[in-house]
Amino acid sequence: MDNKRATELASQQCLQITDWLEITNIGLGQFGAYKIESTGVYFHPNESSDNHGWSDEQIEETGSSYTVDENTKSVLLVKPRAANHGQMLTDNNSRIEFPCTPRQLLDFIEGNVSGCLFGCLPETFVSAVEKTPPQPDSSSDAALGAAVRQQRVKFAHNERDGCKERQEEYQRWRAAAEAIRDEKTRQVSKRNLAELVKKRLNLPDSAETIRRYI
Repeated sequence: MDNKRATELASQQCLQITDWLEITNIGLGQFGAYKIESTGVYFHPNESSDNHGWSDEQIEETGSSYTVDENTKSVLLVKPRAANHGQMLTDNNSRIEFPCTPRQLLDFIEGNVSGCLFGCLPETFVSAVEKTPPQPDSSSDAALGAAVRQQRVKFAHNERDGCKERQEEYQRWRAAAEAIRDEKTRQVSKRNLAELVKKRLNLPDSAETIRRYI
C-alpha cells in the first residue's frame, strides 16, 4: 500500500469491512483462530461451530470442580482451575466490530490473542495511524457516529483490563522487566526492554503492547 492511500485510510473516522479487505488483504471467512464477517472480526477457535469464542463446555472443563463431604458437609476441591482458564475468558472478548476507527483497528491487531493476525497491516498504514493526531472526543453522532462511539467505550473498557487474570499477567511482565534491568550494566530503552521481556517470557503479544504495561 502506497503512502498516499495509507494516509487517506488512517485519516478516516470510520473504517468498514471494505476497508479491512483493502488494508489487510484478508477476505471473509476463517483465518487462523479468527473469523472475518461483514460485521467484524471475531475470535473463533472452533471452526465448525456457529458460535464465536471458546464454547461453554470448553471453558467449564478448565474451571474448578468441587464436591460436598456427606459426613462433614464441607466443600472439597476436586479439580483446581486450569492455568489457561482466565486466558480463555479473555480470548472470548477478542473482537472488533465495524465501523471502527483506524486506531482501534491497530490496537486490535496488536492485541490479537492467537498471534495469527500479526503482520497483516501494511507498515505504511501503521506508520500513518501512529502519525495521525487522535480525533477530539465529541458527543455528536454526526461527528463520529453512535456505533463508533459505542465501540470506543467497549475498547476503553478493555484497555482498563478489569480482568484480574490480565492484571496478573501484566504484573508478570513488569517483574520480568525489573529482572532484566537488574541484569544490565547499562540502561535499556523501553522498546528494547519490551523486546527482551517478549523473548524471555515467550509472549504472543506485540512488543508495542508489552511496552505500554511494563
